[in-house]
Amino acid sequence: MYRVVVADDEEPVLDSFSFIFERDIEDFEISALARSGIEAVNKIKETSPDLVFMDIQMPGMDGLEVIKQIREQFPETVFILATAYERFDIAKRAVPLGIYSYMVKPISRKTIVEKINEVRNYLISEQEKKRKQLEALNLLRISQNERKQKYISSFTSRNPTDSEWKDFSNLYEINTETAAACLVGMKSDIPESIRNEVFKAVSEKLNFKIRCTGGILGKRLLLILIEEKELIIIERFLNNIIEEWNEYHIFYSLGDFTHYSQLTE
Repeated sequence: MYRVVVADDEEPVLDSFSFIFERDIEDFEISALARSGIEAVNKIKETSPDLVFMDIQMPGMDGLEVIKQIREQFPETVFILATAYERFDIAKRAVPLGIYSYMVKPISRKTIVEKINEVRNYLISEQEKKRKQLEALNLLRISQNERKQKYISSFTSRNPTDSEWKDFSNLYEINTETAAACLVGMKSDIPESIRNEVFKAVSEKLNFKIRCTGGILGKRLLLILIEEKELIIIERFLNNIIEEWNEYHIFYSLGDFTHYSQLTE
């Protein structure tokens, strides 16, 4: 159900909208009525509507000023202006605010119903567009994660090539040719679910201290440290972090910072 705010200082107009929405409109409901500009701002903030019918001539604050104040907070809300007459200066002020449409009073029931049907199609189209964008973004994330895991796995057995390191650097938005490898392990009889949970926590906590990335490879966690610090400092970080899980007997092997072509040596 789409939420609607109607802002107008004329009570008969508010009554007319309420009647039309109750009798003739599906999928939309009036969530609030406002009789002034300030009240309109408050009602919109309270209800986060999908659609707002806004009269321009409002006491205290005109409709355009209302939209100007809240547009940034409600970028996806559809605003339709109601005017008593057509004026070029009003249209000129409305364009930068992203007004969906405007209607000239008096507004007939037929016009309101037609406009609602138009807005319904627009909202459905926008929702579908957003859904497709999210799907594309999720696919991109999956692809990037798979590539990251592929590189992390390959780095355990050989040094990265120039092209691999370039792609790896682009994935993580880094600009360095120097890195260090750290292999973390624990007792072999720890259940996989617990082991993976602890490895994830270790990786996240270390990343607060020093920029790193990595992945779980079987019963080990491989971390690639991409922010150069003294090894004694990194060891202090690691010791403080793994102290929380002493019962799992966590251990690690930390290599020197070196050129990526010598990462596994």
